[in-house]
Amino acid sequence: MKVSCLVPVHNKAFFVEHTVRSVLTQTYPCEIILSDQGSTDDSLRILHKLASEYEGPHTVRVVQCPHTQIKGLSGFNVHLNWLHDQTDSDLLIIVSADDLCHPDRVKKTVEIYEKYKPSLIGTRMQFLKPDMTYEGTSVFAYDIEPDGKESEGRFVSPREHIERLVGGSSSMAWDREFYLKVGGLHGHTILDVYLPFLATLDRGFFFINQDLFAYIQHPKSDNAGLGGQMRAAETEDEKLLINELSNYQVVSTLYKAGRVAVHLFPDKWEGDACESLYQNIVTRTNDWTTCRDLLNERNLQPRTL
Repeated sequence: MKVSCLVPVHNKAFFVEHTVRSVLTQTYPCEIILSDQGSTDDSLRILHKLASEYEGPHTVRVVQCPHTQIKGLSGFNVHLNWLHDQTDSDLLIIVSADDLCHPDRVKKTVEIYEKYKPSLIGTRMQFLKPDMTYEGTSVFAYDIEPDGKESEGRFVSPREHIERLVGGSSSMAWDREFYLKVGGLHGHTILDVYLPFLATLDRGFFFINQDLFAYIQHPKSDNAGLGGQMRAAETEDEKLLINELSNYQVVSTLYKAGRVAVHLFPDKWEGDACESLYQNIVTRTNDWTTCRDLLNERNLQPRTL
């Protein structure tokens, strides 16, 4: 079985060396693809430097994604789709360019994949401040083991993922066949909302209950994800605009997930999966309209993606 770690990069020179080094120290031999998408900072030079200096069991290469005109989350999704065409690996492990991997992340992920063959695998992760101080852990982990101890983990149900957005607080790795089946990622679809839900209807979404990833909560105004933008927002109006946009992204992602699920998994769609998805759409739509009402009261024009 061939395994690849995909590291998509765009203007992450401030942290990308730490990220890449955490991937290079993986205990399981794999292909590592460092992919720059039109960075205007020092990111690409750093990637080439690390790749040229590396001596070890992994196959490491630097590539440059030619699709540089589309920005934000849509640009990130285009980047991931393009990266899938750069490798024929069976299992693809995604590493955000400003986060950190535990040395055994690949090893543990491969063990679960070989044992259960799920469509998608997530792991418990820590949330760290930019100064590397601990801020929290995936809350879902305590639904598995209330005392927080390490365990193998288990499969996540559609309702659990939708109600808790479990994918949003776990790392991501998926089966190539599954990614192709659902058609990849398009537009501003949110990766960790969309793919985990569809995986629960395919061969499953397995959550490994071990800290194998660290999410660094950087404030970054031009980040593809809105979380970094929210942390960088300086005024209440800016935060409200980002919150409105975030609710829109979630609602539109859930709608798209439902449309794809009806087509691909009609035998699994009725019942709990359908009910939980629609309930969450109603809740998120209410949050969205509340934000829009506040924008109208303040005469603020909603942001575009």
